[in-house]
Amino acid sequence: MVVRTSAAAPITISLDHARAFLLRRPGGLYASDGLPDHPLPLVRQIGILQVDPVSVVAANHHLIARTRMPGYLTGHLDDALYRDRTLVENFHSIHAILPMEDWRFYDRRLGPPTRMEVAYPEIMRQVTERVLGAIRERGPLAARHFMDEDDRTPMEYGWGTTRRSQVALQTLLRRGFLMVHHREGTQRFYELTERMLPPDVDVTPVTETERILHFAQRDVTYAGLAMGTGSIRPAIAAGDAVPVTIEGIRATFYIAPDHRAQLASVTPVTEAERRAVILAPLDPFVWDRKRLAALWGFDYTWEVYVPAAKRKYGPYTLPVLWGDHFVARLDPSLDRKRRVLRVKNLWFEDDAPRDPHLFTDLAAEIARFATFHGDVAVAVGTVYPANRDKRLRAALARVTTLAAVETE
Repeated sequence: MVVRTSAAAPITISLDHARAFLLRRPGGLYASDGLPDHPLPLVRQIGILQVDPVSVVAANHHLIARTRMPGYLTGHLDDALYRDRTLVENFHSIHAILPMEDWRFYDRRLGPPTRMEVAYPEIMRQVTERVLGAIRERGPLAARHFMDEDDRTPMEYGWGTTRRSQVALQTLLRRGFLMVHHREGTQRFYELTERMLPPDVDVTPVTETERILHFAQRDVTYAGLAMGTGSIRPAIAAGDAVPVTIEGIRATFYIAPDHRAQLASVTPVTEAERRAVILAPLDPFVWDRKRLAALWGFDYTWEVYVPAAKRKYGPYTLPVLWGDHFVARLDPSLDRKRRVLRVKNLWFEDDAPRDPHLFTDLAAEIARFATFHGDVAVAVGTVYPANRDKRLRAALARVTTLAAVETE
């Protein structure tokens, strides 16, 4: 691939080159330097792992790690977060998993109050003091442990109303007074930061300017190839984001300076490497929907927050990538009681090839997806278009050896 640049102009690359770079970038699905074998280097490479409360099959951060760490199990991230403390949950611009070594950039205990603390100073003072006192006395606690009448009083927060105690826990986590000690299912247990910080973590306070720059640098890393300026303006101003233009696309993109060499030498994904990958709904590869449409022509909406009447596919529909092509979408659910992974519907894209290797690779990925969820059985609902149904089921029957393939 050819990269054209000059001292006065951005780096110019082709569309195929841009696609290859996003697949090969550190932390990418086909990373040139190989896939990491531990969550810490994975998070360093990607920048952040987004955490979302919706867990129809598995939590978003686990689904991201599954595609990039061979043999990944949910315990790998959990150990790094809650046992080794090399990673930590906190707020970037989103709720995310971050390297513990960067804690000082997320420690806002000496910073200004949050919007809720400014809007409701006395209420927030009382409830945060009560929450901190209870945790100081009793140890790690979850939201369910704060159910007094005052704790249950609703407050306007985020997209709706939330209990006062929940607002206090989120505020104290965001400010850095609390950390997530562990989880039981999706429930977070909170502990005082001073009782959790590893002794070797740098806690040197940073200025707000340094914090903002760190966030911008991390956003460039997370995007891999950031489209537009948005939150990365401080990184651009500091020379920590290199402009890139893609032939045929008007927007300007940006990469981290230490990715320039890889951008220049990146190679396409080969047929020998190609595999099918079921992507998480908030995977960094598809997170920027505008970039996804511009580079791949793939229109994807995670419909879990879309009213049922307006959904085109299904609430938890996930995209499927095959090599460097989006070929399908599937809407899964996990019946934990019956131990069945249900692919309720699967839609092949109109331009998905009829290559027999696609059916084989997709079946293998569905089998891996089932194994990741505990060697559960696979139940396939409706396949669109119908003329691909028989070939997919036949391919599944050949590779799903851990459990029988069922149909709904």
